[in-house]
Amino acid sequence: MKRVRNILMIVVVLIVAYWLFTKYKALPSVGSLFKPKPVTIENTPVVIKQIQAIAQLVTISAYEEMVADTTVADTKTIDIPLLPAIELPASTRKLVIIGKSTTNVGIDMQQLRDTDISGTKDSIHIILPAAQILDVIVNPSDVEVFIEVGAWDNTAVANLKNKIRYLAISDAMSRGLLAQSEKKAVDVLTSFFKAAGYQKVIIQFRGNAIKME
Repeated sequence: MKRVRNILMIVVVLIVAYWLFTKYKALPSVGSLFKPKPVTIENTPVVIKQIQAIAQLVTISAYEEMVADTTVADTKTIDIPLLPAIELPASTRKLVIIGKSTTNVGIDMQQLRDTDISGTKDSIHIILPAAQILDVIVNPSDVEVFIEVGAWDNTAVANLKNKIRYLAISDAMSRGLLAQSEKKAVDVLTSFFKAAGYQKVIIQFRGNAIKME
């Protein structure tokens, strides 16, 4: 049922409203509450992105400085009559960039299904989609060309920016940020539902063990 499916959307909006109330002692207007602006909850890395659609619940944001490089050995061709063309090394071009990346890890709420939420008067059971890398942001202003030997076009720089994104994803996976993200989601939602009066909160991620508080 669509109403059940949207319960977590209401929950997350209420979390944001509660934070605003405790911080400013006043609730925001309905119009401002649903503006698609990132809202950071104080004292926690949880971020609600695109509140209007509740598309993503970001529980971890990792900020890193990455280095990406590429080297190309250019050649020149010598044509000698009656002999095959000969290629000789001419020069080596090198490009090194340094970029600051932001890797957002969390839960894609759009993957929630109607059957993912169930419970009784004093207990609730939620099955959340597994945590994933939601996006990697590399702003142009945060990219610096560190070494440039030879001529390079914008495509080469764009390729290295993509390489930084791949490096950031690989680093996040190796550091176990997905598991940390799921733990944070459990902590935040468990605290909310217990404050709402539920005595037992069971949160399970698809394919993972049940986490109960």
